[in-house]
Amino acid sequence: MVFIDMGIWVHGYLGDITRAGIVGEGSAEQRDLLKTVQEAYTLGSQAMVPGADGKVIYQSVVDHFAAKGWDKYYVHHLSHGLGLGGDWPRIAPDGADILQVGDALSCEPGVYIPGLGGARVENMIYVDNGGPEELTKSPLDLPMGL
Repeated sequence: MVFIDMGIWVHGYLGDITRAGIVGEGSAEQRDLLKTVQEAYTLGSQAMVPGADGKVIYQSVVDHFAAKGWDKYYVHHLSHGLGLGGDWPRIAPDGADILQVGDALSCEPGVYIPGLGGARVENMIYVDNGGPEELTKSPLDLPMGL
């Protein structure tokens, strides 16, 4: 398994993207890990609406991983701010913010299991009255034809 985390900084604006893939066919467990992380991304990103409590969003992703027994391998934040605002708003186990219209933030669930591999998916999200808008326009899959 491999994942690639890339960032950008243009005129003070920050951006971020992460993709994961499996080299070759991989094992059934690795494919399940990647699928579960992608599902967690969808769960978390779709909950990023105005007024949402970051603690509730974070816990929903933890619960998703707990269903597989993987919550102990989810060891970092779900989100950090983007743009000119640095790391705020933040959704993390040590604290989370209430989301507001106009927030730009990442959604990046990841699980890292010794002996199996790790996967993380990250996109940039804009919180709008009509719901979350994905600013990253690439597919969640990282094609790995190796």
